[in-house]
Amino acid sequence: MLEPGYLEGVKSLDTEGSTMIRKALSLSIAIVALAAAAFALIPSTASASSHTPWSATEVAFRAGGAPRTYSLSCVSPAQMTAAHGGLTTSNTTILGTTFPYERRVLILNSICAEIGKWYWTAEENLTYGTVAALQTVMHEAQHTRGVRTEWLTECRSLEPTLTFLSHNDTDAYQMRQAREYLYHGLEKSRPAAYKLRGRCDHGVVIPAF
Repeated sequence: MLEPGYLEGVKSLDTEGSTMIRKALSLSIAIVALAAAAFALIPSTASASSHTPWSATEVAFRAGGAPRTYSLSCVSPAQMTAAHGGLTTSNTTILGTTFPYERRVLILNSICAEIGKWYWTAEENLTYGTVAALQTVMHEAQHTRGVRTEWLTECRSLEPTLTFLSHNDTDAYQMRQAREYLYHGLEKSRPAAYKLRGRCDHGVVIPAF
């Protein structure tokens, strides 16, 4: 049995930011979380070939099916709030949001940093925080494909997350734990609109009878 706080039996797990509270915001589709410490801005002007948090997040975003007609930027909490006209409260931080009419997606720079740290430097050091960060990006990627219902977007983001992990040297043991976490571990912290409620199996909606 694994000790609490470990994704694989050796390395310590940093779970900060992995427990998400999500809700839809007017004029956009957003993911929000409990307030976290601010991070320095990660520029979105980096070359896709450079080893930056943005470029790693861009790779995941496109792997999730996001069309090239959508732009992706990693932004600070202040920039994210400003993009919503300052309509967020002081005890929440928006992790990711899609603006369909503007064809752009914003991801909080702490999410980009989590993905970049894993993707470029330590793929074997996979944490639940990394899995949650990747799923945040995949969730937004599904919104760019026209999915609007939040629980369905959540459902359709899980298998792309796992596929991306499997294509980046994640071993079978980690994959089993990541799948369990995505389908069941996160369920208790999903708000009502995002809960799968047994309606999603391997990314496929289970018909109601």
